[in-house]
Amino acid sequence: MAPPDLTRTKFADISALSVFPDEKEILFSLGAAFKIDDIQESTGSGSCTVIHMTATDEGYDIVNRYTESSKNDLEDDDKKVMFGRLLINMGQYQESKIYLGGFIDSMRNTGRDDTLECAPFFHNQGRAYACMGEFEKALKLMTRALEIRQKHLRFDDPRLAHTLNSIGVIEGEMGRYANAKGKFLEALEIFQGQNSSGSNDGSSLHIATTKSNIGWVSYLQGNYEESQQRQNEALEIRKRLLPEEHPLIADNLHALGALFHAQGQYRLATKRYEEALTMRDNTLPYHHPAIANSYQSLGSVELENGQYEQALKYYKKAFDIFIEALGPYHFIIASSYKAIGNVYLEKGDYATALTHYKGALQILVKSLSEDHPAAGECHHYIGMVCERQGKYDEAIKQYQKALNCIQNSLPIDHPSIAKIFSSLANAHIFLNKLHQAEHYLKRAHTIQTAIYSNHHPDLVLTLNNMGVLYTHKNDQKQALNYFNNALKMCSECFREDHPAAARTKFNLGELYTRNHNYDEALKNYHEALKIREKVLPSDDLSLADIHSQIACIYYHQKKFAEAMQHWIKSKKIYSDNGCSAGQSDVKRVNDNLLLLSKVIEEHAGLLS
Repeated sequence: MAPPDLTRTKFADISALSVFPDEKEILFSLGAAFKIDDIQESTGSGSCTVIHMTATDEGYDIVNRYTESSKNDLEDDDKKVMFGRLLINMGQYQESKIYLGGFIDSMRNTGRDDTLECAPFFHNQGRAYACMGEFEKALKLMTRALEIRQKHLRFDDPRLAHTLNSIGVIEGEMGRYANAKGKFLEALEIFQGQNSSGSNDGSSLHIATTKSNIGWVSYLQGNYEESQQRQNEALEIRKRLLPEEHPLIADNLHALGALFHAQGQYRLATKRYEEALTMRDNTLPYHHPAIANSYQSLGSVELENGQYEQALKYYKKAFDIFIEALGPYHFIIASSYKAIGNVYLEKGDYATALTHYKGALQILVKSLSEDHPAAGECHHYIGMVCERQGKYDEAIKQYQKALNCIQNSLPIDHPSIAKIFSSLANAHIFLNKLHQAEHYLKRAHTIQTAIYSNHHPDLVLTLNNMGVLYTHKNDQKQALNYFNNALKMCSECFREDHPAAARTKFNLGELYTRNHNYDEALKNYHEALKIREKVLPSDDLSLADIHSQIACIYYHQKKFAEAMQHWIKSKKIYSDNGCSAGQSDVKRVNDNLLLLSKVIEEHAGLLS
């Protein structure tokens, strides 16, 4: 029933216009709410449920708060531009690019492509390209929009700040963190100048967005203290001005979760991720990609804690949502394939990991291009599988493919390139090509020190790898220096029981083993074991490696009972993970146990 005193709710009979006229469809305006008056159940073969409802205006207060806050996010009220933005928000990036490009071409043909009217079309087509990962094209279009706006607008017009914010995001995605922060600070100055009294809610929300962006790029640089401060400032503004569970508040909480995650504070990270997920569940459609992102982040925390089955559970939830929301061949689906592949990589199930990485690559080649940076990341992961399998030459080929893909679209000093250089160095170390390994590690270190703060997790890994390199070069002094610097940086980045510290202590153990300093080797191996046993499940494969190394030390010290105990533990972990007897690590442990048994028998014979 529709009472006569309705003032906001609009409705119309559209059965004559519907594709399904028999359904007697009624179209209601956004925000229409209904009060249930009565529910009647009929019986018999043709039973049905009849619900009597009365239309009300009560939903409009909620809707108005959301629509007004959404309007504040728009840089232009041109409906043609708004539709292009809508396509982007729906994930239809290719369609948006073509749609907006049609207007740009039309304006260019009539000599209007340098007018203020054209700027938002350039800007939003740039956004579409950015969402597709084509950052150079995106940057070119957004820079064009900025030039037009600077030509026609005052220096403090908020539309300039919108464009600067977008350019900053692109610069950040391209690894140009200093440039990105500079753009965000320019935008912040404009927005704050427009809202000196603090009474303009729209400007305040733009300030929140810009502060969140500064927090994001500070996070990428490893400036975690500044990042947390900026995200909290943005969160405070949004909580004051937006509905209680607005998606932007969830975005802030998710960003804070990522910040704690990067520092190894997994409980706090999980708490923030779960808070964001709850909000998204309550305010977004059940198949919204943001909900999938929450599950993906929760899965990553579980993966780093060695909880592989729980990680898989979260990743598969994310995968199912992405499939329903975007279809099976959208490039974002590839991120789920890669995430699931990472679990199997850590479990030592290399065949399954490879299947997922190749599945991701196939999607990316089909939906983007074979030389897209995301495809390069797949080659990087495939190379890591090859490296774990001892196929070092094949790993190097995959790393080179990854490098070629990424260099086509991203600057030479992008952090992704530094990671590939580190992987190339590892493979060359295994091949004992130490000169080439040193070359790649120094290139990685140069990139990272230029773009990161002096205590970033990526730098910890590079310093650790430098220590491994000099261990293989038999330069104990240099190796110790790098390992100690890595441990010092670990304490600045992470909690004391973070797996990164365990990795460095394990490598210190190998250094001391090579130099026959078995007491120091044992000390570091046991410290690494203690950390990993605290944060990982008892059957994690990395524990098998440590037990095996500890057993080797005890063997050299002729403490055969202790050696036997640790090799048996190592063998059990491999067995619990389904590793075959033919795998190199398993074979090594079995051979060592066989050798130890013979030595014990011989020793017993000498005593008898």
